[in-house]
Amino acid sequence: MPLDQNNQFAVRVEELFQLALDAEPGDRAALLDQACQGDAALRKAVQDLLDSFAAVEAAPVWNAAIDMEAEASKPSSELERYRLMERIGAGGMGVVYKATRADDAFSKLVAIKIVQAVDPVALARFQQERQILAGLEHPNIARLLDGGTTPEGLPFLVMEFIDGVPIDQYIAQAKPSQADLLQLFRKICAAVSYAHGKLIVHRDLKPGNILVTKEGEPKLLDFGVAKILDGSAEHTQTGAGVMTPEYASPEQIQGGSITTSSDIYSLGVLLYELLAGTRIYRNTTNALDLAQQICVREPEPLRARTGTTVAPDLEQIVQMALRKEPDRRYASAEQFSEDIRRYLEGYPVVARPATRGYRAAKFAARNKLAIGAAALLLLTLAGGIAATAREARLANRRFNDVRKLANSYLFEFYDGIRDLPGATPMRQVVVKRALEYLDNLAEERGSDVSLGSELAAAYKRVGDAQGAPNWPNLGDRPGALASYRKALAIRQRLAASLPGNRDLGRDLAELHSSICMLLGHSGELNGAAANGRAAVAIMEAQVASQPGDDKALDVLAHAYTALGDVLGSPDVPSLGDPKSSVEMNRKALHIREQLRDKDPTKLDRRTMVAVNYGKIAAALQSLDDKPGAAAAFRRAIEIDEQLLRENPTNVLYQRETAVYNRSLSMLLLRTGPVVEARKHGDRSAELFQQLAKIDPKNVEAQEALADSTFSQGYVLAKSNDDAGAMKLYDQAIALYQDIIVAHPGILPAGMRSTYMLAADLRLRQSNPVKAIAAARKEIEITDAMITKNSANAAAMRFRGTAYMHMGKAHELLATQKQLRSEWTEARNWYQRGLAVWLELRKRGTLIPAYASRPDEALKLIEKCDAALVR
Repeated sequence: MPLDQNNQFAVRVEELFQLALDAEPGDRAALLDQACQGDAALRKAVQDLLDSFAAVEAAPVWNAAIDMEAEASKPSSELERYRLMERIGAGGMGVVYKATRADDAFSKLVAIKIVQAVDPVALARFQQERQILAGLEHPNIARLLDGGTTPEGLPFLVMEFIDGVPIDQYIAQAKPSQADLLQLFRKICAAVSYAHGKLIVHRDLKPGNILVTKEGEPKLLDFGVAKILDGSAEHTQTGAGVMTPEYASPEQIQGGSITTSSDIYSLGVLLYELLAGTRIYRNTTNALDLAQQICVREPEPLRARTGTTVAPDLEQIVQMALRKEPDRRYASAEQFSEDIRRYLEGYPVVARPATRGYRAAKFAARNKLAIGAAALLLLTLAGGIAATAREARLANRRFNDVRKLANSYLFEFYDGIRDLPGATPMRQVVVKRALEYLDNLAEERGSDVSLGSELAAAYKRVGDAQGAPNWPNLGDRPGALASYRKALAIRQRLAASLPGNRDLGRDLAELHSSICMLLGHSGELNGAAANGRAAVAIMEAQVASQPGDDKALDVLAHAYTALGDVLGSPDVPSLGDPKSSVEMNRKALHIREQLRDKDPTKLDRRTMVAVNYGKIAAALQSLDDKPGAAAAFRRAIEIDEQLLRENPTNVLYQRETAVYNRSLSMLLLRTGPVVEARKHGDRSAELFQQLAKIDPKNVEAQEALADSTFSQGYVLAKSNDDAGAMKLYDQAIALYQDIIVAHPGILPAGMRSTYMLAADLRLRQSNPVKAIAAARKEIEITDAMITKNSANAAAMRFRGTAYMHMGKAHELLATQKQLRSEWTEARNWYQRGLAVWLELRKRGTLIPAYASRPDEALKLIEKCDAALVR
């Protein structure tokens, strides 16, 4: 009902409640029946309030809570090793003092909480607080430091002293922006969520228990009335005084069951008051009146209390936390915090109904610079909604709604944002929601043949978004592989039931190629090669039977490209056969140039021509054909720069242009003038920095930025700027480490390259100690790569290089220190390097660029032998 009707209803409930309360208990039912005149909702609301009042009267926790803070006891001035300085607070069952060490062992301010009473309940609760605090280690929760007993026999706790003010005072004084206030509140939510994760409900969240330091960091205090949910404490029901009335939830007031949802309500009260700058409930000294406000009346909207405009999303977030029914609030403090984050970043919030129109509007607001694309997307969504409505009238409405929504997310919404700058957070939302829809669909009607093709295509799209190599993705390679395999299983079932279906054959080949690329980047090369060959076999047969089928030709070219990477690309883990890689990519290039010439307006066809030139260049470089590699890189750059001029905000074109400029720069540093190498390196760095800045959560962009950083370091090293080069190497390593922390399943190959270049530089500087440290890191990374897959020829070459670096470092140390033992150590490392080169030669994967390595290793071993006989 409208807001003014709500207010009238609440007033009428209150009037009848007071009337019934004045009557004798036995007369109340008849009185209310007559007064309500058949209005069942009104009758029930009044009765609920009467029942709540009866519960409060039967278990009078309320007045005890109000009176508790008036109690205080005065302890001795010294407690064991601590000297009390001044009283700084009281609450729960204790008084808190500022104190310092009395034995002068060291100067440190602390806060000491002393229990006020010695009755068994208070002591048990105090012991519970100590147990709780001992298990809490969070930056936004005050830490327990020590404990003991006063001369009067009262137990005490020694806490971290927080030099701060209550959060409401801090907000009033600092006057932060709304965004800063909400970020501060999210830290409080994080602390509460952490406590809930430890099965602890605080039960007394209020401004006085949240101090904010001068640095703006909130600290949660006072777990004296907290509840442990695992049953380890006897005190599990609401008891006298275990709350601050103004911040208590309805279930606390009514003596009901206390769960984490009670803290969610208190957080809602706190956020309301911080935003409004005033108490949520009107001032009253009457406990019954306050109980009515909490249990029955809806709080005024923020806009009414503040007299200013409040964003509807923020209003709904606060109101959701303040719902009377615990199961209708946020499910967790983390979900509460996440909804605030979504509001701040312009995403749809959980607190509002997730209509397509609402989500589309939020999307448009976040992408004002691309409003044309957003408008097109909204039109597409509107068409999808209309189509869904028509189909829903013909079949099962709920099922088709979910089905169409899943497709809308993946094939309309995702395509609309895929190439927009900074779209990674939105892609995360799309993937999460789409997976929920898809899994529900598969579970509900997994045997529905008509649905199978849609499900498989959708799972494939989700896998692309989660972790498709060389495309903007979320860095979730295990998740991507799982989605691809779900799609493959569905396609295989369909293919078995419909043999000879060309569309299904193409779909199967695409999935095999995607799995091939993903497994290859993860180092699982045998499985990758098997999937790549399966894709090629399917599509070669199709193209042979119908040569003019453009769709089949495109899928075949993709299959050749994916298999070429696994067979011998130097840029990713491979089986070490660059000749086969060149062969596969030239086959793909021939097809793609034909397709491009048929329709040059299709930008993706021009893009893929550049991709194959780039891959051919990388493989030719491994074959030591440097002029051929440079020519192919220049051709790829020429195509991508033109595409980027035509589409300056397209992140794919930016990334590909950056990659090929970087690769050419690295090649020219070995073969051509440093000036030209620097020019291409600077262009690459410029583009990679833009990509990482506009999309900081895109793991591909962050890894590429790190690659570019170490490449620029190599440019400086070649220009004899050793200090500048080392600085950039260190920056690159820091970037890689951030990626590993955020995505533990990823081991960036560029990190190994950075340590290799650092080892080279330290050797040139005659610094054997630091060269050994860098080489040791090289070995650690290559060992991890080989452990994952022993067939990784590229990793074997990396290992051989690292062993040689280690040998040269120890040889340098032997020369500088005149130590015979270091000559022996150097010889051992050279011998290990030789063993690697010989093994690669035996496997047939010692590529031309490394062909001379065994002879070099033998000469170095001989040099060590000569030194050892002197």
